[in-house]
Amino acid sequence: MKILLTAVNTKYIHSNPAVYGLKAYCERQLQQEAADQENESGRCRLRIAEYTINQQPDEIIRGIYMLHPDVIAFSCYLWNIEYIRMLQTELKKVLPRVQIWLGGPEATYDAEKVLEENPATDLVIYGEGEKAFTELCRKTTDDGIRGISGICGICYRHNDMILRNPPAEPCDMDDLPFFYAGVDMRSFENKILYYESSRGCPYGCSYCLSSVSRQVRFRSLAKVYEDLTFFIQHRVKQVKFVDRTFNCSHERTTAIFRFLTEHDNGITNFHFEIAGDLMNEEEIGLLRRMRPGLVQLEIGVQTVNPETIRAIHRTMNLERLKKNVALIHEQHNVHQHLDLIAGLPYEDIASFRNSFDEVYRMQPDQLQLGFLKVLKGSDMYLQARNFGIVYQDRPPYEVLYTNWISFDDVIYLKKIEQMVELYYNSRMYDNTMRFWSRNFESAFEMYAVLADYYDSQDLFACSHTRISRYLTLRSCIRAWAERGKGRPEGDAADRFEARLDQVLLFDLYLRENLKTRPEFAAQQPQNREYRQQICMLTGLPKTIHIEQFSADLLSYVAEQPQKLKVKGTGSGAVIAFDYEQADPLDHAAKVYEIEFTGEDTDGAGDI
Repeated sequence: MKILLTAVNTKYIHSNPAVYGLKAYCERQLQQEAADQENESGRCRLRIAEYTINQQPDEIIRGIYMLHPDVIAFSCYLWNIEYIRMLQTELKKVLPRVQIWLGGPEATYDAEKVLEENPATDLVIYGEGEKAFTELCRKTTDDGIRGISGICGICYRHNDMILRNPPAEPCDMDDLPFFYAGVDMRSFENKILYYESSRGCPYGCSYCLSSVSRQVRFRSLAKVYEDLTFFIQHRVKQVKFVDRTFNCSHERTTAIFRFLTEHDNGITNFHFEIAGDLMNEEEIGLLRRMRPGLVQLEIGVQTVNPETIRAIHRTMNLERLKKNVALIHEQHNVHQHLDLIAGLPYEDIASFRNSFDEVYRMQPDQLQLGFLKVLKGSDMYLQARNFGIVYQDRPPYEVLYTNWISFDDVIYLKKIEQMVELYYNSRMYDNTMRFWSRNFESAFEMYAVLADYYDSQDLFACSHTRISRYLTLRSCIRAWAERGKGRPEGDAADRFEARLDQVLLFDLYLRENLKTRPEFAAQQPQNREYRQQICMLTGLPKTIHIEQFSADLLSYVAEQPQKLKVKGTGSGAVIAFDYEQADPLDHAAKVYEIEFTGEDTDGAGDI
């Protein structure tokens, strides 16, 4: 019996821990039971196939067909369920005898309805899948599934009826095998690895499925240390903990943070989803002492509206969250990703604007502006009508409008989301946006100006190069300034534009050692010999770029450069960009200011 565990991921860099976990758990259980290869339990052969939603359906169908499975088991999520529905219909045509099993969050809540609406689906595994999947593999034969009525955690067809068996018992977290130890790690090269050290969440956020049980089960620290050692020894690039609220236990959090600090290999990054206001002094102290890039934090703020917070059953101490985020931020060694959700109850445009501005002032490394997804089985799903929340019938069940925001508002916020993604989260325009933001009381308003400019120039539908994004930002700010919107009083337009060009050029060279200068940058008389002499005198690598800026540039950039003294004379601010010492958090070049001592030196002369 050949059973194909099939994952359809969003991108190549992603992996699917569910299919690997099911395979490892099932094989271990069956191997323990099998006395020899003649035993029925030994005749089940499991294989994994991973694809992405960016592949052509025909390519996936051919790939699965060539493996000739008896059973295809799909792992179903918001991002792939429609794709899988289409795949299974076509697969039944070319493999008419194959059984198709579905599992995962998007098949769990209304398993009966999934079977009703999808004739190609033979069976649904709902809830935790390890035990149900193993029992199915144990009892599946060429003639069908023996004793199917006794298998917990499944929903299936029987004599034109759809039946649901009782749920399977939850797994002991220590009983789950660490599946990475049993696979060829070369298959995960250049991919994000996902790791689960707990299941469930003690909090009751109404939009989240993890809040349904309000219980948390932990993997023992001894097991976690063993698993983390494996990642560290294999020098994995990034490990994402999928724990819903990683720091719900302070003792456990500090223990894992200490372990990672003590065993840091200088390469691996660990990602955690945490509640920012729950962090205590000990946790923050440990974070502040870590290697830059060792960990990154995702913090769900969602809203700062007290009425909204109560309506979605969250508890959050906003002032403590802001204080904790600031303490971590000032050390510049931990990437912080803060989330907001648009479309929540009692949140209109004005309220969302306030939430946006509050979070923006926290200076996160990334600010994700997301939209409410009304997930089946969540409390928000049950309360949607009471809040006037209308959402898409198809995945990802995203909000269309509510009693507080219209569909026009949602479209407007989508445009601002794109601007935030391009001009904030990319980290490529930090100093320019900071320079511009001095003229706004609201950061939200600034991104709204950008969105309006994109709209007016029909730029949302265009493809852009990295340089064209800089030029577009420059054109937008210049157009805004020409309308007299907030230029410093008494400052001539040409002076404002000159400052803008300087800061924009600084941002550009901060991340790219351009071969061709942008059109708005004046030519400079520096030559190769001059750069080589600067390198010789300072010890900087030959790959640096040197640029002369106006004397007041440094008053407009966030990070003040380290000064390096050099014999000779020069004017303005002479900046060296060292790309070999890029920041591990935002990948910006290391910046130095060349400070001339006044003594001339052969080959340098005046700049």
